[in-house]
Amino acid sequence: MDAPDEAEAQALETLISTGYQQVKDGEFEEALKTAHAIEDLRHTTAFEIAALAKLGLDDTEAAIAVLQRGLKLASDVWVNWQLLGNTFSDLGRYEEAENAFRDALRCSEPWVDSIRLNQAILLGRQGKPEEALKLFDGIQDPDLQFEVAAARINTLGRLGHKEQALEVAQALLQQTPLCASDEDAWFYVAVLELRMRFEAGLEPEVVRQEALDLLREESDNEHVLTLLRDTRGERSKDNRYLRLLVHGNDAQGEVAADGFYVPYDVVAENSEDALQYIEEIEATRGFDHLEIEECEVLAKRTKDPKGVYLFGGRAYYSE
Repeated sequence: MDAPDEAEAQALETLISTGYQQVKDGEFEEALKTAHAIEDLRHTTAFEIAALAKLGLDDTEAAIAVLQRGLKLASDVWVNWQLLGNTFSDLGRYEEAENAFRDALRCSEPWVDSIRLNQAILLGRQGKPEEALKLFDGIQDPDLQFEVAAARINTLGRLGHKEQALEVAQALLQQTPLCASDEDAWFYVAVLELRMRFEAGLEPEVVRQEALDLLREESDNEHVLTLLRDTRGERSKDNRYLRLLVHGNDAQGEVAADGFYVPYDVVAENSEDALQYIEEIEATRGFDHLEIEECEVLAKRTKDPKGVYLFGGRAYYSE
């Protein structure tokens, strides 16, 4: 694609930064609009941002189509090949993932260690953990060490090397994350480490308290919610998947407001049953009073453990 002039370059830089931030914030429809504007300026980042937005909207095939269209227009873009490979890998389309990663490495000036990391993850998924560990050993880029450690822990777990996996996790948790991707990997490893200690016999009450402490720092961590549910393992033939709107107030909170609303998805027998799990989560943010405003039954869930599966941010109001 053609190089932009100075004014276009400044506009492009702003759009690219905006697009990535919109994806990070979950504003996927807005990110798609930004991607279209970037494509109008003839820059290949448009396809990566659009694909990430489509993935965020759970439209995987559309994400693949966007990347393939972009790569037909500009084939020498390693990051788009890598994202395509990762998407195929997530779908279990391993041969196509292998091909995409190979094409990424053929590009001019690729980030080789990043691609190697994703190839190693693919090897683990293909049932080749020993080969994955060898590939991890060759990745030296310090910007990737948190992500490499997280993937290595999973691979060691597949091999049954639980003590070694725990050692790697605990060593990583002593380090300070330096960027957003490091922070993501740190929290992921923190939950893995806690789960490994739980499976080794740590008391469920202790695990729940540590898990809630993690949730205070990263409230949208679904792995923490899974661990919380697993510490109880409560199931019932009367369980339902409930979508609830909770009303509450927090007189001591940092936000000056009369109250708030917050959405929850919970597996429980009824709204009263669900409230105990909601109170546990909301206690990490503080509240004086909670009550169920709305409750919709979406499905029977007799085999799934009770607990919170999803919750949103608080919408505060003043009367």
